[in-house]
Amino acid sequence: YLLTMITRQYRIMVKVKDAASSGGGNEYDIAKLVGESPYPVKKALQQSRQYKIEELDAIMERLLETDYAMKTGADPETAIDVLVAELTQRNR
Repeated sequence: YLLTMITRQYRIMVKVKDAASSGGGNEYDIAKLVGESPYPVKKALQQSRQYKIEELDAIMERLLETDYAMKTGADPETAIDVLVAELTQRNR
């Protein structure tokens, strides 16, 4: 469940960053465009300013790798711990 929520947040950031860079308008316009509610879009816009789109794409790839590892036998707790460490290390 935790991986699902982390993935959802980054997925929203990718969608809103892409929409905003394409001239999507304000948070309400972007929310309609990406099919999300305005509040999560507002928060995702704020958070996505810390990332380049290439970084978000790389994070999405890493999330996919973690999901695959967990589904093919990796210890879920260890996989999540490593993922969170990698994601937080980026901001140091």
